[in-house]
Parts: sequence; C-alpha cells; structure tokens
Amino acid sequence: MYIIDKLEQLQGFYRPESTEAVLASYLLNHIGMQKKLSLKQVTLETHLSRSSVIRFCHHLGYDGYTIFIERLMEEVELMENSLMELDREDTSFQQLFLDMANVQIDRAYDSLFQSVLASSRIIFCGYQKYIACFSLLTFYFRFLGREVINHFYWDADSPSSIEDQLSKDDLIFILSPQLSWRDYQESIMSNQEAFDNWYQISGQIAFIGQPGEQAQGVFIPVPYTSKEALYQKVMIDLDSRLVCDLKRHLTKCQ
Repeated sequence: MYIIDKLEQLQGFYRPESTEAVLASYLLNHIGMQKKLSLKQVTLETHLSRSSVIRFCHHLGYDGYTIFIERLMEEVELMENSLMELDREDTSFQQLFLDMANVQIDRAYDSLFQSVLASSRIIFCGYQKYIACFSLLTFYFRFLGREVINHFYWDADSPSSIEDQLSKDDLIFILSPQLSWRDYQESIMSNQEAFDNWYQISGQIAFIGQPGEQAQGVFIPVPYTSKEALYQKVMIDLDSRLVCDLKRHLTKCQ
C-alpha cells in the first residue's frame, strides 16, 4: 500500500484531533512540498512534539522521520511520472474505460440526481483525492445554504454513534472506485456489531465502486483500472453534470 493511501486511511479512521489524523492531514495538504518539510517545521506547524512525529513514522513502519520523508518524496515523484505516462499512452484504452464508466453513470444518474436534490446535507466518504473532484458540487451546495462534510469520520469503536450522527435527509456519498461494496464495508467496520448495524443507519447512500454485491441506495459500478487519474476524470465530469442539472432544475422552480 502506498504511503499516501495509508495517510488517507489514518485521516479517515482516527478522530480529527488525534495525533495520527493531524499529521496525516498536514502531510496530505503538503504533497509535493516534502523537500522543504523539516522535522522542526512539522512540529511547529502541527503543534506536536518531536517524539510524537517520530512515533508516527514508526507506526507507519519507518525507522525515523528522515527515511519516512524520503520514501514519501519518492512516492510522490513516482505518481507524478505515472500521470505523465498516462498522458502519453494510447488514448484508445482511456476512451474505452471512460465510455464503460459513463454507461454505468447514465443508468444510475436519475436516481443519484434525485438523491442529491432531496438531501439537506451531503457527507463525502473515501479518499481525499476523489472527494476533491466534487469541488463544484461542494461549493454550489454551500451556496444554497446546505451543509457539506468533506470527510466523515466512521467511529469504528462505537458503531451505534453512526446512527446518532446521521439523519434521513443526509446523502452519504461514498467514493471508493477500487473496492466493491462488501470490501468497503469490511475496510471500515472493526467488528460484527458495526457491520450488522450498517443497514440500520439513516440517510440515503450513493456508492461508486467495483461491481459485486449491490450497495444499498444508489450504486454506480465502475470498471477497474490502476490509473487513478481516470477515476478522477469520471468524477470531475459527474461533478459538473450534477451542478449544471441542479442549477437548471432550481432555476425552473423559481
């Protein structure tokens, strides 16, 4: 698993005020700037102790901060090179992938649009790189006076709290394109009680992921690819489509 994936998991699975979540969020927000991130700077800007940062590196499997930041820099460089390679690849595969994904989106789009339209709050779950693709929807929803939560925290240690935090007017938008519905549930649920309680939560669910067991609510199965940029392209296009249709619909209703 990539370091960035581990950071995103820590950001989502730990409480926002925890050392793990604070450091994960800080590092993700400074992707591409690792060469300038000294241990002293990290401690000053996160208000964490030197020992806390080093323990965090140990938790991720590295002997210290220096080797951790070097590996993170190598990973970021590799991802940047992969994106450049994607741009140079034969576009036939890319177009085939996008066509297949758009077929699935078209099939579920009306249900998704109605769920978005009826919701008073959208709660995004998943990796930040995919949540960021819905920047237009986030902005427009807030412009309408509705609430958006860009990274919902599932309290795996207290499954009943999931029900307490949600309402029937919420749309829980889960973006996990490389996992099936079942795999996603297992990745966030630490015990059987939490797993059993999943189907009792309030709110509508929209899930973008791999084909498999039918997700409750709106399910958009997408083809598999290791090219994350293609998933991002699909979601950016969906973001624009939803906002255009929302504006058109609400203008007619005025």
